Amino acid sequence: MKQSMKSRSKLHLRNWRQKKRERSARIEKSNCIEFTKKNGNNLEPRDASENKRQTDSCRSSRNLGIGAGIKDGGARLLKELHSPPPTTLEFSRITPCKNWCSRRYSRIMAQSADTNTDKKLVRVDISSDTVCPWCFVGKKYLDKAISISKDQYNFELKWHPFQLDPTAPKEGIDKREYYRRKFGSRSEQMEARMSEVFKTIGLEYNLSGLTGNTLDSHRLIYFAGLQGVGKQRDLVEELCLGYFTQAKYIGDREFLLECASKAGIEGASEFLQDPNKGLKEVENELNTYSADITGVPYFVINETHKLSGAQPPEVFLRAFQVSTS
Repeated sequence: MKQSMKSRSKLHLRNWRQKKRERSARIEKSNCIEFTKKNGNNLEPRDASENKRQTDSCRSSRNLGIGAGIKDGGARLLKELHSPPPTTLEFSRITPCKNWCSRRYSRIMAQSADTNTDKKLVRVDISSDTVCPWCFVGKKYLDKAISISKDQYNFELKWHPFQLDPTAPKEGIDKREYYRRKFGSRSEQMEARMSEVFKTIGLEYNLSGLTGNTLDSHRLIYFAGLQGVGKQRDLVEELCLGYFTQAKYIGDREFLLECASKAGIEGASEFLQDPNKGLKEVENELNTYSADITGVPYFVINETHKLSGAQPPEVFLRAFQVSTS
């Protein structure tokens, strides 16, 4: 009797092993192309390499489960034998594998990000005038785009001079009076519009004070570039903040020196004292680089992509991506 039971047990075991091999073959043949999501019947394709990993992992899980069934008197073994072969892999059965793979992938990507210190270079050439409010707005948008993508790129910014009105008086003229002469009744609408725009960048637009010739400010920006491209950016920020929000005059020597000091520029006083220093270089750029530009701000990304006007940050981000691909 005991021998007969042992014979039947061996026969069941052989049959089970044979069916298990057949089922494994069917699963491998289908290569686990699809699986059922836990929350529905939507199917998600997998590539061949991931399918094989999923199949191998599921096979190992079943081996563990069946081994435990035999140890517990064969109840789970019989259930496995009489259950229909799966046509898809249930999400619940591969969740441990998927989660493990995801964690492993995340670790690999994190390690790759830590070790990959090479960032693509984005060079931005900026043509602007220091009394152009849209130039300042465009700079703030560019700053935001740079802040968002600083982990992806290294940036090199260079400012080029542009004069909206080369004939503007050097001694200065009241801003509102100047704009009324130039734009007539539209000047009040323009002021209201700029006030709204400046609020979007967290600043209060101030049209008080004087405006005038911007040549000395461009000379100073050129001089700042000799001490590093970052110096230009800092100087332009200080100049624009003072002129557009604090009613400072762009042609005032003391104001220029104050901005240079805040930007960490050395030797500004001696440089500005000589009206010929930097004059040739600025005039050369005005007659060459800026000669074909009809309006500012004007941005050139990596010498290939040109943007005119105060573009929003997402436009800059797209230009960074395209120009480095």
